[in-house]
Amino acid sequence: MNTTHRALVPALALTMLCLGACAAPPVALIGAGVGVVDSTAGSFRRGELRVAAEYPYDDVKAAVRTALLELGFSIERENETAPGRWFLLATDETNADMAIRVVRRTPVITVVRFRMGLFGDRPMSALVAQHVGAALTGRDPFDDDPFDSTPEQ
Repeated sequence: MNTTHRALVPALALTMLCLGACAAPPVALIGAGVGVVDSTAGSFRRGELRVAAEYPYDDVKAAVRTALLELGFSIERENETAPGRWFLLATDETNADMAIRVVRRTPVITVVRFRMGLFGDRPMSALVAQHVGAALTGRDPFDDDPFDSTPEQ
């Protein structure tokens, strides 16, 4: 092994270690009560939380507005970018932006994308998603999966 390769091995090992350690805190935070991210219908990728909901498009739009206002966000702007596609921009008291996109996939399936800030804030996006799910179902926002409309037994 030449000297260039010898220098790269520790650097690669350190990078892998850092990536593993950096990924752990968000996973731990999500595991602490924000179940929508763990559901099969939700994922967090590239700073954006994506959730598929089995609810009509207009119901989801209304639930997004309700949840944001209940959480104290200010709605800055919203518009229908195309038929079945809606964009909303809200800010919190620190002027951090929450961008939400709602897309109608079928008459009863709607996809919602949440992004808090420029790089994405997983815990905040998940919290807002929990409240949107609660607004849709009338259930507690911290149920295991607030988007699940099946009655509790």
